[in-house]
Amino acid sequence: MKNKPDFERGQALIIITFAIIGLVGITGLAIDGGMAFSDRRHAQNAADTAALAGALAKINAQETMTELEARVPMRVDALDRAEDNGYTHNLVTSTVEVYTCDEVGLGATCAAPYAGDSDYVQVIITSHVDTFFARVIGIPQVHNRVQAIALADDDDSGPLFNGESIIALSPECQSPDNFIVEGTADITVAGGGLFINTEDPACGFKCDTNAGSITGDITTAGGELLDGMSTNCAENLTGTLDEGGGDPIEFEVYFEKLGLKVPPPECDSPVGTYTNQPAGYNPGFTYPGYPTQPVTVLHPGYYLKFPPDKEQPLGKLNDRIILEPGTYCVGEVLRWNQPTFYLIGEDVTLYIRAGYSFDFNGGVIDIDAPDSGPLAGYLIIVEPDYSGGPEACKIDGNSANVFTGTILAPYCNVTINGGSTPTGFNSQIIGYTIKISGSSTINFTYDAGENGAQIDPPKIGVAR
Repeated sequence: MKNKPDFERGQALIIITFAIIGLVGITGLAIDGGMAFSDRRHAQNAADTAALAGALAKINAQETMTELEARVPMRVDALDRAEDNGYTHNLVTSTVEVYTCDEVGLGATCAAPYAGDSDYVQVIITSHVDTFFARVIGIPQVHNRVQAIALADDDDSGPLFNGESIIALSPECQSPDNFIVEGTADITVAGGGLFINTEDPACGFKCDTNAGSITGDITTAGGELLDGMSTNCAENLTGTLDEGGGDPIEFEVYFEKLGLKVPPPECDSPVGTYTNQPAGYNPGFTYPGYPTQPVTVLHPGYYLKFPPDKEQPLGKLNDRIILEPGTYCVGEVLRWNQPTFYLIGEDVTLYIRAGYSFDFNGGVIDIDAPDSGPLAGYLIIVEPDYSGGPEACKIDGNSANVFTGTILAPYCNVTINGGSTPTGFNSQIIGYTIKISGSSTINFTYDAGENGAQIDPPKIGVAR
């Protein structure tokens, strides 16, 4: 056998050396990269939990502190939670930053849609991971920077639309105007004011009377008033006149944002039923004709027509109708044009399906909203259908009528005619446009405790 030349001796050793270096590099990359990746996941989890802790602390603190003061316990709790997860903000192995998303000048880096919003808490964790193998090639550390954003939405529950008594929601100019007063009625509003939602200075409030007076405050979101008021009407206005003094209400109005769980289950229930009762029937309260007149008792449920036709296969309805407590889902139209009828009920809600309306133009009505439950304070709700035009909703009142509770008809042109006693409308009336007309005193009294409320409890959660 021939011997190999001397220059070929040791070549295998060189190849093995380079192979070992490559294997060590790959091993180092796997180990150091795996450590960095593991730390990044751990840091992200720590940021998520810290942001949630800060959001919860902020919500709880705002029960007794201002929003700015509540940022102190927000930061303390967020930093504590990050430390519990190993990120101590010692500026050597890690830094932890806590902001609300409006604190751009302090270091907040929230992107849209959170930027500038104090209801969001941002936690940024920067960690420094020492390497084992990468330091051989001059990389002693790798750095991870993660963030989390959590929602800290305070409890915004409260009166609907700032507790105004009568509200015209339309943001655009309507013809002949968004809020109209005409006739010779003296209008008295207590407990809240009149609010016109349009910001258009070309429209808002129109007073078409030279004989009536208005006792109450009038506010707009920007629409003008005086150009739409007759001289006498302006002189007979008792209360403040504030053009542009109110924040505009977001339109279209969606019931879910008000905290309403709709439609109610009664809309899916069998057709509502009734029973005729003899004179002396006692529903737990007195009513006109008690105890000498027979009554018809309607039970909660779904009604194609409300009230039902007087002639029924199971017996003719009596002139006095008592509503049992509960919700009445109306599928067609709520029409009341029987001058001899009485409609009486306590703790009731009339829920009218989209595309339909109400029309009270006869009889005597005394109905009261529930004091508790998912529809507490809501007397009449008209489900809006924004794909079409607004509905026409009307109340021709008389001095014997009493409505207690919110009338929520956000896509109805609401007309109120006639007079009332001082307790005639214990209601907050919300419509697309409002028209008030009559020849005698019309009284509106708003009490937040007897009307519907916006239910918007505090909310927290990781947003990003």
